[in-house]
Amino acid sequence: MGSVRPVPIPAVTEERLRFVQGVTAVFVIGGFVFEIRWIAPALTALLVAALALGPGADLLAWPFDRWFASRVRAATPVSDSTVRAVTLTSAIGLGAAIVVGAAGGVGVAELLALIVGGIAALYATTGIVVAQAFTSARAERARRTRRRAPRPGRTPRRSSPPDGGSQRS
Repeated sequence: MGSVRPVPIPAVTEERLRFVQGVTAVFVIGGFVFEIRWIAPALTALLVAALALGPGADLLAWPFDRWFASRVRAATPVSDSTVRAVTLTSAIGLGAAIVVGAAGGVGVAELLALIVGGIAALYATTGIVVAQAFTSARAERARRTRRRAPRPGRTPRRSSPPDGGSQRS
């Protein structure tokens, strides 16, 4: 009997993740256009499996690993947080669309699925991670609105006179 060799787990690269999101966008938008209702549950199951089992179980990336990975010159590694943010955004959005569709809101479910398809297409084409863009924008807004301490030698401005009354006497 021969020895069993472990199957190498492919590294998650920017190109691989963009490929997966491109496939997700094409399937979601194609499912909407051709009214194929089972696309969202199938994609959600594949995305959740990839999240739970790791990059080796990502069936959406199989064509990339099989045919294109060897042709990519300089593969750019991606952090695990980026992979999780991108995949989780798609999985949660499609999961919400499934729940809303099962509750009878087919129009809203289709709109949610189209939003997921748009977000996936945005990442596939530009590399912008929408989930991280929202969190960084919120952090920047919070940083700007924090109260700043007055500079030394200056008194802080007051919106009302110190006695609390009006300025007229």
